[in-house]
Amino acid sequence: MHVSSRITTKRLADLLQLSVAEAEMAVAAQVNISTDRVRGKNVKIVGKSNPTSTTEETSAVYARIDRPAGIVRFGRPKDAAVMLDDWNGQVVDLISLIDDTCHLIHREVIAHRVVSDETIPEDDTAML
Repeated sequence: MHVSSRITTKRLADLLQLSVAEAEMAVAAQVNISTDRVRGKNVKIVGKSNPTSTTEETSAVYARIDRPAGIVRFGRPKDAAVMLDDWNGQVVDLISLIDDTCHLIHREVIAHRVVSDETIPEDDTAML
């Protein structure tokens, strides 16, 4: 089962039976309450354990509201190293696809040359 981490503000408002503005305020309030609760207990918000904390980590609501696009994204913020690793993997995949495509193009060019050489009359080969 795939659970989406984003929803439109209109759909969220429909599910909560609120107006769009009230739904945004409700999400913002939950994010702020969770953030304040976690910060009050000296626990890192990013979800990593804090060795100086004497209390257990509580779960927080993580959300970003893109008001112009009308989208709410739920989920923990990614660590910079994780984002770079993801980006690096995507770049490697892209370069691999480009390399495979260049290889296939080169193979087609060579095959076309072989076919072209076979169709040239023998009298014209001396000119090449």
